[in-house]
Parts: sequence; structure tokens; C-alpha cells
Amino acid sequence: MEFWQRAHWFATSLCNEICKFCFRPEFQFEDSPEVTQTLATKLVNNDIKEVIFTGGEPLLLKSLDSGLKTLSNANIYTGIHTNATLLTPKRLESLATLVDEIAIPIDSLDKQTQEYLRGTDCLLKVKKIFRQLQDLNIKIGIHTVATKANIKIKEFNLLVLKIMIETPIFS
Repeated sequence: MEFWQRAHWFATSLCNEICKFCFRPEFQFEDSPEVTQTLATKLVNNDIKEVIFTGGEPLLLKSLDSGLKTLSNANIYTGIHTNATLLTPKRLESLATLVDEIAIPIDSLDKQTQEYLRGTDCLLKVKKIFRQLQDLNIKIGIHTVATKANIKIKEFNLLVLKIMIETPIFS
């Protein structure tokens, strides 16, 4: 796949979290199935092979599934970078046929550091989501940000994350 065949779709600047390091752009997007489907169709017609939805929080986009369906029907690899707070078992099941990958945030395995950086402690939820993603055969991605709050423990965290991904340890 060529570099130009990949797209990051900044689906919305809205977010339900207040992360210390957020770099999301501020912009307006008309959240309608017609607009989302039109943009997805343009990507399909221009030989795009991979689309990653990000934001803000892409799961806040009401018309997200419309775009995902168009891309999925064209066999385009799709992913979502999410803060995971809106991923319920029911929502994961609905996404299972539409996405190839869901990337979730882990900035530290230390509860206090994770809570400091993300504004909430989402580690327990992320652990549960790992198992659900595995059960649904959705590829798991990790997104993280290195800051002075977590950089000293980053190497250890990455080693543990590697083990978590390679060996299902959550029950």
C-alpha cells in the first residue's frame, strides 16, 4: 500500500474527555449521514485503502456508522482511535462488522498517572475492552502519548503492553 492510499479522518473536534495533552484541531463538521457517506464515497473512488477515524472522539459522530459501512463495503481497512469511554459491549458488537481495528488509550499502567493524563482512570474499562475486542476478532491498537509524567516508566509499560497483547491475561 502506498502512503497516499492512507487517510486519517478527523471525524469531529468534540470530545467527552479533557486530556492534559490534547492536540485535536478545532473545526466544524456537518454530522449527517449524507455528508459522511459522500466523503466516504470520495475516498473509495480515489483508491484509498485504509481510513482511520480520529478526533476528538469519533464515537460522538452520529453518522460514523454511515461512513464505516460505505468503506467496509468497499473492503477498505478501517480503524477508530477512541478514548474507549463510549465502547459498551453492544456498541462493540455493532462495530465488529464495520471496523478492522480499534485503538484504545494506555498512557500508563499506573492508575494515578493514567488518571492524571486522561482526566479519568479508564484502565479497568480498557482491560475489559481488550477481552471483548479479542472475542470479536477486532484488531487491537494502542495509542499513547509520552509526557514527563509517564516517560520514566514508559519502557516498562511498553513491555507489559506487549505481553498483554500477545497473551490474553484478562478474564
